[in-house]
Amino acid sequence: MNSANAPIAILGGGCAGLSLAVRLADSGSAGRPVVVLEEREQYRRDRTWCSWSFRPHRFDACVSHRWNAWSVRHRGRTTLQRSDQIQYEHLPADAFYREACAALERHGQTELCLDTRVRGLEAGPHGVRIETSKGLLEAFVVIDTRPCAPPPGTLLQHFIGWHVRLEDPVLDPTQVTLMDFDVSQQWGPQFLYVLPFGPDEALVEATFLGAEPLAAEIYEQSIKDYIQGRLGTAVRERLWSERGAIPMTTVPARPTGSPRILRAGGAAGAIKPSSGYAFSNIQRESDYLCAELQKGGLPRPRPPRSSLMAAMDRTFLRFLKRHPERAPATFERLFRSVQPEPLARFLMETGRPTDLLNVVAAMPKLPFLRAALSGGRP
Repeated sequence: MNSANAPIAILGGGCAGLSLAVRLADSGSAGRPVVVLEEREQYRRDRTWCSWSFRPHRFDACVSHRWNAWSVRHRGRTTLQRSDQIQYEHLPADAFYREACAALERHGQTELCLDTRVRGLEAGPHGVRIETSKGLLEAFVVIDTRPCAPPPGTLLQHFIGWHVRLEDPVLDPTQVTLMDFDVSQQWGPQFLYVLPFGPDEALVEATFLGAEPLAAEIYEQSIKDYIQGRLGTAVRERLWSERGAIPMTTVPARPTGSPRILRAGGAAGAIKPSSGYAFSNIQRESDYLCAELQKGGLPRPRPPRSSLMAAMDRTFLRFLKRHPERAPATFERLFRSVQPEPLARFLMETGRPTDLLNVVAAMPKLPFLRAALSGGRP
């Protein structure tokens, strides 16, 4: 196989695949054409990404709302955090897709192939042969961003969210409800998440921690009960809904078997195991891979997080699996005990050593020590 003019192939045109493709397009594609292979036929608003902002990123213009205050509630006590230094950002998927597709369309060496299924990969010493639903493709290197199935028993953060207009203007649009645990825990640890876009408009999500997703009716009833019971109003109009299940695991994905095939995105550990945040990690990963590809050779894989951060996540997940009933109090304690900037840096995986010490100091000591010393997969 002659790889002299073979393209860089990106498998999957979701957040990770498009973020990398845009970086490559912005930088001149590392001297090679880029092909993005994506199964879906068209893009639509299918999800939301949120994160704390510490520095500008490529998709800043797609952010629709920002907040400087956020809260966690448990057993009637609300812990409110405020910051003048950082903001919590909401980025809707449709705005991201529009910006990414427009950037790729402006770049002549990048081809986005929708409605294209990858059926097989065969790596050789000089390239990779890709079998697709539309024929064969030969690539110099493959960046595979397609999600991998998590190991059985993996803890999931599973949810349904409604973007709603309410009957009454009861919301404070200046602050986010990150976690309200003062709801039924019948189906395991549950919290409600509220992003207020105005006094009578919000994204309201019912989120559970557990190994298996639940029937849609359970999430939807939780949302209705919360809006009626906590907010004291009702849904006037449902504008949009989303459903998802985020794996919370430190188990690495199965090796690809070839240095010419690299994983990226969630499959490469971009999702923060203990919290589910991924967007900021994906942007940093895209910057790294783009710089590696610009060197002209094969990109070197890089661990998604430090060994210390990975060990902290493993300990936290072991604790949650063994003591799910303590999840609400533990999260509330974390937000109450750690200042907003250090805690956000930890959750976004840009933490300093002192930030990590602050997080460790906030955790219940004996149960976490037992979880840290025990073996086995979290």
